[in-house]
Amino acid sequence: MKCKNCGCSNLEEDRARADLICSECGMVMGENVIASEVEFVETGTGQCAAVGRFVSDESQAGNFKESRQATENKARRRIDTICGQLRLGNDTAVSAFRYYQSALFRGLTRGRSAFTVAAGCIYLAARQLRVNLMLLDLSDAVGVNVYVLGRVYADLKKRLNLAIPEMDPCIYIDRFASQLEFGDKVSAVATTAMRLLQRMKKDWIATGRRPSGLAAAALLVAARIHEFNRTEEDVARIGMYNQY
Repeated sequence: MKCKNCGCSNLEEDRARADLICSECGMVMGENVIASEVEFVETGTGQCAAVGRFVSDESQAGNFKESRQATENKARRRIDTICGQLRLGNDTAVSAFRYYQSALFRGLTRGRSAFTVAAGCIYLAARQLRVNLMLLDLSDAVGVNVYVLGRVYADLKKRLNLAIPEMDPCIYIDRFASQLEFGDKVSAVATTAMRLLQRMKKDWIATGRRPSGLAAAALLVAARIHEFNRTEEDVARIGMYNQY
């Protein structure tokens, strides 16, 4: 075994604190190290007593399994709670929990909030099952910044090597239209934008582009068709905010 910091193989064990320390740079390589040999000391009454306590392999394995099971149970409850709040089906919750188990097995939950990882897995499941769930709605429901949640989702998707289908850009239209304040013509503008999106798909203009960007572009054109003065900056701001 070598030090991860300097590569030195000269490691010392501090038995008083059960630490494994590099003698070269002082980096603590392990804490609460379990000794492989038995050491005896003489007590005040002259009797011999073993130092520490015996921990069997079965006990260590059992503790690990119990800890992992407790973590999975908590994650399942979180996922069920969030899915219930968003009125998502049981299929989404089951799929999200499987993604969480895979992330836990690969160590992708380390350094992250378990709640954020659970939310990211729910979004993975929703996208895989083609459930109409926007990341912004999920962000509002769990109280996690949408950009933080988006980064977690993107990293999980990459690290788990998942082929997630693109979202239909049409689901963005209603939200974007309401944010652009078209008044009593919001329905007419949204309908025009929907038709533009359908035309984009037929002409292969939508291929390889972000769904949120397509929806924003369609709304910009639709707004000008209906004589609304909306700038590219207005729709770009909304499109970037909903980019995942």
